[in-house]
Amino acid sequence: MLDTKYQIVIFNNKSKKRILNTSNVYININQKYKELVKKSTIIFPILYNNKKKCNFEIALVCVGKCKTKLIHKRDTMGRLAEVTTKNKKYRILDIVDYEIEEKVYDHKLKKRIYFTELFGLYLDTKTLTQIYSLNNKIIVQNNEQFYLFSLKNVSESLRFLNCTKKYFNKINKFNCLISRDLSTAHRKELYSLLESKGFSRKLLHKHYTY
Repeated sequence: MLDTKYQIVIFNNKSKKRILNTSNVYININQKYKELVKKSTIIFPILYNNKKKCNFEIALVCVGKCKTKLIHKRDTMGRLAEVTTKNKKYRILDIVDYEIEEKVYDHKLKKRIYFTELFGLYLDTKTLTQIYSLNNKIIVQNNEQFYLFSLKNVSESLRFLNCTKKYFNKINKFNCLISRDLSTAHRKELYSLLESKGFSRKLLHKHYTY
């Protein structure tokens, strides 16, 4: 029976969040770890969970009889600090910052979806599309069709628009109008219009969803 195994682990604020892979063969899992680190291309990353700021890291760890050396990483002040975890059974072989894609609530599908799903369903079109933020909501308008999405709070909806604009610039998509700051008159008009499309005004007025 082997005494040593290797894992790829996602940590959040130094606490284990999820084990992605486990293997007794270092070469195989190290290759998988490098692939995961390299292909991390997140459009709208998670910043907060249960109102707490997230600090995700992905690590290659050893459990059992491990030959390891101390790992150091720069903190937010730029200082080198020894990397530790709250669970002492893990010996870290390598660790880097990591991003995880956030989800938004799609009121049409009645479930939370990733940005790539939202883009494929509602934004990947050749027609002119408009995107608005309204409190903690994102509204996508395509001709006379309106689609509503809820985020955690108002600042998250604004961050979503910024991430969307950055992604559109990257892929050279220019047939979408993004509106961040609506005037009072425009907001009132939008409330009435969305209500006529079947959306509850009480829902539209909400500022957060946790």
